[in-house]
Amino acid sequence: MSGTFFPLVLSVFCILLAPVHAAARLGHRISSFKSLNGERVVLKEVIIKDEKKYYSFDLLILEEKLARASGFKAGMTVTVRAGKITGQSLAISMGKNLAAASELAVEQAHLFACEALGRDLPREADDLQKEYGLIRQAIFHAVSGKPQELKFPGSEGRIIFKGGPQSSLLVAALPS
Repeated sequence: MSGTFFPLVLSVFCILLAPVHAAARLGHRISSFKSLNGERVVLKEVIIKDEKKYYSFDLLILEEKLARASGFKAGMTVTVRAGKITGQSLAISMGKNLAAASELAVEQAHLFACEALGRDLPREADDLQKEYGLIRQAIFHAVSGKPQELKFPGSEGRIIFKGGPQSSLLVAALPS
């Protein structure tokens, strides 16, 4: 992130539930991520640089959702040091149908944020919609060239949203 990066910090006010055993929670072991996410991701490659390993995965998304969002693609990179997850990123290419892709991006970014920060998904529909609204707003600003930072009360870590060329989006989970 450049020195001119001034993120808008969004506070998410929601009911916090008991922590979930997140599939890719920051600070947890990579072995738990791989065993818990077998149905959701496919390992693409592992790159080793210095003392870090970068695990790249393709996200598996239901065909009926992808059919509505033509060209939508998503992949995740999990950064590991000494066997523990130190950072994660979710790269999204929106594809051709931006309206459908935006909703799919909101869903995937929310799931990613909850897993990375060790949060349960909200049980109440109103709470889920509030969080979706905040993520939708963060994505809108990010793809408009205004990077965003989102923090959830009671969660360690932060979620960064940054737009890229041709309607692409990078969502990163970083320690606080």
